Amino acid sequence: MESTGRLDVLFNNAGAGFATRIEDIRPQQFEDHIALHLFATVNAMRLAIPIMRKQGFGRIINTCSRGAEGPGPGGSAYAAAKAGIWAVTRTAAIECAGADILINCLIPGPTNSSIWGRDMPKLQPPSATIPTARLLATLPANSPVSGKTYWNEREYELFVDASSVSAKVLASARKGVRPRSTEESVNAEADSQAESRSRL
Repeated sequence: MESTGRLDVLFNNAGAGFATRIEDIRPQQFEDHIALHLFATVNAMRLAIPIMRKQGFGRIINTCSRGAEGPGPGGSAYAAAKAGIWAVTRTAAIECAGADILINCLIPGPTNSSIWGRDMPKLQPPSATIPTARLLATLPANSPVSGKTYWNEREYELFVDASSVSAKVLASARKGVRPRSTEESVNAEADSQAESRSRL
C-alpha cells in the first residue's frame, strides 16, 4: 500500500497446530487458537475489503483445511477454526458479489511446514501450494470463482462426505479401534499421494 497505493491480493495464511483433547484444554487455549486462525482472517478481510471496493478490484485467499470436516482426537479447535474460515469466506464472497472482489479458500494439503513443530519430510514442500495460490490470486475479471474452495488447482467441496467419515470413525472407536492422530492421517495421505504419482 505504501509504495503502490493498492491492495490487489490478500492471502490469510497464519496458523498453528492444535493437539489437545477437549477435556485437557487449558483456559483460553481454545479461544486463542480460534483467534489466530478465524478472527485474524475476519479482521484482515474487514480492513482489506473497503480498500478493494474503492479500487474496484481484489482477490482474497483464505487458508482452509480438510481438517475442518474430519474428526481427529485433539483437533477440536483447529477443526472449528477452519470450518469457521470456510463459512466466513462464503459469506464474504456473497457480500462482495458484483464488486470484482473474489474471495476463496485454499487447502494446502499435507505440507511440511512449521505448523508441525518439526521436520515432516514425507509431506509436500510449501512450494507445492504456489500454483493454486497463483490461480486464485490471478482470477480474471467477472470470474464465477468466488466463495469456493480449491485444492491442487481444482475445486474441492468441503463437508460433502463429512458425516459418513464421522460415522465410520465413531463406529471404529466404539469397537476399540484407536482413531488416527492428525499426524498419522497426513502421513498416510502423503504416502497415498506419492503412490498415485508413481503410477502416472
